[in-house]
Amino acid sequence: MPKLGICYPEYRKHRRSGQAIVTINGHDFLLGPLGTQVSRNAYDQRIAEWISSGRSCDYGRPPPVRQSTTCVELIDLYILHARAYDGKGPNSELRRIVRVMRPVCKLYRRTAARKFGAIKFKAVRHVLINERLSRSFVNAATRRI
Repeated sequence: MPKLGICYPEYRKHRRSGQAIVTINGHDFLLGPLGTQVSRNAYDQRIAEWISSGRSCDYGRPPPVRQSTTCVELIDLYILHARAYDGKGPNSELRRIVRVMRPVCKLYRRTAARKFGAIKFKAVRHVLINERLSRSFVNAATRRI
């Protein structure tokens, strides 16, 4: 029978951005420019945290959404998630998400996220339409919401 060695998640290239990436428990973590010492240190840090968590299946998952989570708290979690995957350019997806979520925050900041339903969604869509935005922008915004 072969002797089993210690196996760690692979340090590899992210195709879209060209950065280094590691996948732990199905969650991708961007580490920085591929092959640099910064990305190697970030990889070592992620692996050390994962091992210190007991190789937990929960490592890398966002905190669970409570029943009383407000819309603004959920939006913050969404933006944190988007920030981990997207760049900082002028046409980045992160900027689009932040732009689209402003009316949601303005109208339903303290509303429980589980109570954000179709009627509230239509109200946000109506605000976007009243801003005289193009149909394609409003459609894209509703998909992001």
